[in-house]
Amino acid sequence: MQTVPEEFRMLTSFYEDLFDSAAPLRPQPYLTNPITFSAKEVEQSLRQTRRGKSVPPGGPPSDAWSLCAPLLAPIVTEVFNSLLTDGPLMLPPILTDCSLSLLPKPSKPPTTLAALRPLGLINPL
Repeated sequence: MQTVPEEFRMLTSFYEDLFDSAAPLRPQPYLTNPITFSAKEVEQSLRQTRRGKSVPPGGPPSDAWSLCAPLLAPIVTEVFNSLLTDGPLMLPPILTDCSLSLLPKPSKPPTTLAALRPLGLINPL
């Protein structure tokens, strides 16, 4: 039987190996034409963010994106349009990385990895 710290290290090691960032990467996407959004499109999308949706630790609550859509839309539009120019597509980690949470599967004791469901939480942005 493992101690709690040993179990934590085992789980951490398993998922670090599984999602190793040193794994072979796919070819970097390349945009031949810029993708642009209007502030109206972004505001509509932000308003559709489901309230109460889980977000990673330290991220703003999903309700904030929806309720503050008119204030955030111009800023988010500018950020997206600056990232989606023609050339190599290079998105910052805040848009591509997730926070991993392990949830026990229903009616299974959380004593093995097979009894846990990995859930990646990303910022709603």
